[in-house]
Amino acid sequence: MTPWVGEFVTKKNRNIGYLISLAAKNILHHKKHMFMVIFGFSISLTILLSLNTWATTAKYLAVNDFLENQDFQAYMFSSQNPEDIILVQESLQTNPLVALYTTAYTSAALFNTENKPLTYVCLPEETQNQSDPVSITNALITNQTTLDQIRFMFYYEGNFTVNEQTILLSLKEAEELSTTLNQEITVGSKVNLSIAKKLPNPAYGQDRIESFLPTMFQNFTVGAIYTVKESVSVIESAVKVDWLADSIIFPLAKLNSSDRDVMAVNDVPYILFIKFNKEELTKNGFENILNTMTLFSEQIKKDYPAMFIFVFKAPLETLLAAYTRASYTIVFIIPVIVVTLVLTVETTNITIKARKQEVALLRDRGADTTQIIFLFILEFILATIIGMLLGITFSFFLAALIPAFPAGTFQPQRFSLFLKETRIAAPFFFGTIAGLGALLIGFALFKVWWEMSQYQQQTDYGQKEQKQLERKVLLGIQVGGTIITIIALLLALIKTLPQVRAKETFSAALAADAGYAFILTTILLVFLSLFLATEVRERLFPKMHWLYKRLLITKAFFLQNNLRRKDKRLSQITYAMIIATAVMTFSLVTAVSIAQMDAKEHAYRNGADLRIATYPLDESFKENISAIEEINEVVPIFKTKGSIAYNDYTVYGVEPTSYSRVGKWDESSFPEGNSFENLYALGETANGIIIGKRLAEQLNLTVGDNLPLNNLPGGIYSRRFTIVGIINSAPGLGLADGRNLELLQPYDGYVVINEDYFKNELGVRMCQLFLASVYPDASVETAAEKVNELLANIEVNPEELNEQFIGTFITNYLPKAKNLFWMAVGIIAVVMITLVVVFTDFTLKQRTQELAIKMALGEKRREISKEILTEQAIISTTATIIGMGLGIAFVCGTAKLLIPLITAQTILPFTLTIPGGLLAAMAITQIIMNCLGIMPTIRKYRKEKIISTLRGE
Repeated sequence: MTPWVGEFVTKKNRNIGYLISLAAKNILHHKKHMFMVIFGFSISLTILLSLNTWATTAKYLAVNDFLENQDFQAYMFSSQNPEDIILVQESLQTNPLVALYTTAYTSAALFNTENKPLTYVCLPEETQNQSDPVSITNALITNQTTLDQIRFMFYYEGNFTVNEQTILLSLKEAEELSTTLNQEITVGSKVNLSIAKKLPNPAYGQDRIESFLPTMFQNFTVGAIYTVKESVSVIESAVKVDWLADSIIFPLAKLNSSDRDVMAVNDVPYILFIKFNKEELTKNGFENILNTMTLFSEQIKKDYPAMFIFVFKAPLETLLAAYTRASYTIVFIIPVIVVTLVLTVETTNITIKARKQEVALLRDRGADTTQIIFLFILEFILATIIGMLLGITFSFFLAALIPAFPAGTFQPQRFSLFLKETRIAAPFFFGTIAGLGALLIGFALFKVWWEMSQYQQQTDYGQKEQKQLERKVLLGIQVGGTIITIIALLLALIKTLPQVRAKETFSAALAADAGYAFILTTILLVFLSLFLATEVRERLFPKMHWLYKRLLITKAFFLQNNLRRKDKRLSQITYAMIIATAVMTFSLVTAVSIAQMDAKEHAYRNGADLRIATYPLDESFKENISAIEEINEVVPIFKTKGSIAYNDYTVYGVEPTSYSRVGKWDESSFPEGNSFENLYALGETANGIIIGKRLAEQLNLTVGDNLPLNNLPGGIYSRRFTIVGIINSAPGLGLADGRNLELLQPYDGYVVINEDYFKNELGVRMCQLFLASVYPDASVETAAEKVNELLANIEVNPEELNEQFIGTFITNYLPKAKNLFWMAVGIIAVVMITLVVVFTDFTLKQRTQELAIKMALGEKRREISKEILTEQAIISTTATIIGMGLGIAFVCGTAKLLIPLITAQTILPFTLTIPGGLLAAMAITQIIMNCLGIMPTIRKYRKEKIISTLRGE
């Protein structure tokens, strides 16, 4: 009994300070139960706030890092009025949205022209006298500001800077010059060169040195030799990788005004690159970044109609979508929140029930209902405030911990960065705090009022009628809630499931719809768990006497009575155990399934035993790879860009037969037929093409139809291809529809044509990707090591595709989805064991007199312990089995809803993996831990003094 009861009802001058002090004393007096209330509330709040804070902060950091590190966000040029570039630069100087801008010419450079007349015929290059030819290459004429922004896409030896007497050479041009000049060209070598002020067209007879209108520059030092790595960037949109792979970089400052005037007259491309001010770009919120960029583009088009402007949104869209999707992962933790709320509700229930005598004493001493309710609510308000403070504090630390373990090892710098740069979504943050606080206080208010009315009912009408009313109210809530939830869920599923089944690429809106349906399914799980727990307590346990006789031959009667009783029963915990086990099972199965799919999709994205990414090389490099003894077969992947119906598509070229053997194909790769059949048809048709399923549906095309493909290399604007197959996805290339920046595919999709067409018709012989298979008895690791030795700056089976640019801004702050589910398993295990211990303590405290009577009648303490342990084991085993079955049903029922929440694209169909061994181990561990967890409590009540207990002291 609380020692301050008399003080409360006798003190005349009660101010709010005194009441708060008294409530605090009551909390300390009931510290065990109130601690559990605070613990349950704070952990619910911590989880909810931490996930939202993590997603908000991660998005802030990732977007700002990306905008800081991205080369540029836009570029523009004008072929009709090049002088517009000057006017645009003047306007950009006063535009707060623009952080910097820089310019570049894309021209040509000529070497070894010193002793040749201007009339020397140098085009085509291969028709020259190869003993003393002119070497012609591409020239990027720019300044150091540009180079500082695009440095990330180059591997280089030397100093990546240009000044008045320094140029940079591509490795290909350095090798060609070494042959042309008959001397090794390395970093530090001196060379002479000419810069073209005009790009001639040999078709019009412009094939001589003079056709380039060259300006000679002498004694330039080679500052660096570079190779180019493919990336998704503005510079690559303006200047292609294969163009840069055979090029030089020349200082813009060396061109005088007359040179520039001549270049402008001759339409040498002059490009203006723009980088936005990230503070200005984000000041109206991340959701308006893309709109701000679009408005800038529209204003330029309006002011300078002849100007072409390209705003590069694709990477930023992908990044924003990834972090928007991350904010929806909070729904994965909703089941965990449900379990922690069950803990809070149950401990609140226990706390109030345990104080029935105190309520009765307060009433007997003259306290009215309002006074009693106010005192209790004040206690719970204080407990809620403490829980809020703890929850808010811990949420910041947990939010920083989530990204601090990206690869399983703690990274203190990232943890510190998150704490320093923490951002919150204010409406969600404060709404969650207020909502959970109101829920706890509201339930406490209802429960206190209910206990008060029950006390009154006991004195006037009796307990039986009150219990019946309570059961009817609970049944009505359960039935009504279940019906409403089922109706809402059916409507949500009708809207969401057809879209999930029909698509491989999922929008943020679809992810939100799937999250809503998942929450409804979780609510249905709550009601089903409640129904099953009631059936187990009221129907199953009373009928299991055959089992009790086998477990406790002589004490089966007492065991059966304990499981059949209506009060003071341990089986009241069945509901919490069932729902906790169901959620743990769901989390475990989902985590394992995601891990299996991640591994499978990673292998599919790699494409083959070996994925070999290089800088642009001639396709003959495959012979070098094939020479390795472990290598079975090699497929070079050619790549360019084309247009279909006004949209840009990536065009891949493969050798069909080899690709069908080397690629790790899946049965889902083609909607009709297998990989061999479709690729065989491609090999048999010189102008054959394989297109994506969505493209075929959009244009109403099928196999045998013709498809025009525009803007391909080779000088012909439009070419016609015959469709020989429809594809969903391909190993190494990913999903055929939609962009995939991870695989460096930034366009609306891709199509596949013949390798021979690439080489013979389009004149493309360079490629940057090779897929290779190894012999069955060979080691993939050994083969990879040998391939790595072939060339500097080569990537074989990278851990993260495109990690150096887009990938790094995602993996830095977004942990794998499976980690959230493993975290859920751990949290629920702790919560469940805690709840079992607290509830067992409460129940055994109610049974103390019964236990004392048994011991007074001669029953041994060990036998009593055995009875309680057996009772707990039966409850735990039954609840675990039912909860596990319910959890498996839950994960199977929500599998389709999980897909848009887990990933933006499904390259392969998502399949569930039921880990039987892990589930069995979890079940056994759970039962054992539940039994071991109550041992201290059993020992505590075994040691109670019999006489004192019987007297109620």
